[in-house]
Amino acid sequence: MRKWISYVIAGLVTVFLYAVVYADGQSLVMSIPHAISNDHIYKVTIDEIDGVPQETALNYPLSTGEQAIKVSIMLNIEWTPKLEGASATAQQKEIVLNVDAGTNYRIGAQLDIDAPIESQLDGSYWEPIVYSETGN
Repeated sequence: MRKWISYVIAGLVTVFLYAVVYADGQSLVMSIPHAISNDHIYKVTIDEIDGVPQETALNYPLSTGEQAIKVSIMLNIEWTPKLEGASATAQQKEIVLNVDAGTNYRIGAQLDIDAPIESQLDGSYWEPIVYSETGN
């Protein structure tokens, strides 16, 4: 019974915190929740916002104006290129958003499935994209 009550309290605190964030017109960025295989769009991890490393979270607050977001693509382990000579930074890219107050951004990685092997070495087989924008 105690465990159940703690879950309810945690849920209510989360709802309250989101209400405070949304009331303030806060903008958020997050990865798409799952891969969209038919469109070759995959999840990303958000590594940095304006050069500041980020801890793993579901969403990240943004300030209005221009924000530089560094992301890494999240592919199935058997798909991830592990080629000799590939650059470690080829898996990390930056996308610049012009953030509007009260807008949430879902970011994904658009994959070029027809890219040549050289593209896997230099990382040009994917680009970060804004998949959707929603207002609060």
